[in-house]
Amino acid sequence: MNHRPFEDWLLENQPLTLEQKQELKNHLKTCNSCTALTEVDLALKSNRMAAPTAGFTDRLTVRLAAERKLRHTRQMWGVALLGLIVLVSMGAIIFEIYSTWENSPVQLLVTGMSWLVTLVSSIRTYGGIGLVLLKVTARIIPISLWLVMAGGGFLLVFVWVTSLWKLSYATSARRLA
Repeated sequence: MNHRPFEDWLLENQPLTLEQKQELKNHLKTCNSCTALTEVDLALKSNRMAAPTAGFTDRLTVRLAAERKLRHTRQMWGVALLGLIVLVSMGAIIFEIYSTWENSPVQLLVTGMSWLVTLVSSIRTYGGIGLVLLKVTARIIPISLWLVMAGGGFLLVFVWVTSLWKLSYATSARRLA
């Protein structure tokens, strides 16, 4: 039985034509699901809306302003701390470069080049190790197990994101109560 148009009519609460009203009436005589949906809709419409306690909007406005101010203060402290860390780090780097430059500009060039060569060779070495490990494990582990592991990883990430979303929603709902 096709419930779709009837469920849409019941859930949207839009005015129906006489023909649609008659079709819905006939359908409700035979369909328990749509009848239950109608009863729930009537029960929801018959209940009156609960009024908030006195001063709710004032308390909510004050709480939101306090949270906004606290968030702003935390952000300012975070930016100040980050700026301080950057300044100290840059100062240490500049001091090291200046002291090396003052002693011998050639030494600064040699140090920079050796650092660059070390970085490039390390990236190539670790990349080669990673490729060898990938080739070996790809031959040992069958494709079906790779797919199961990928699906499991996706499922874990999905559960994690959903949990964080629900936790943050519950926390913000609790804060507003």
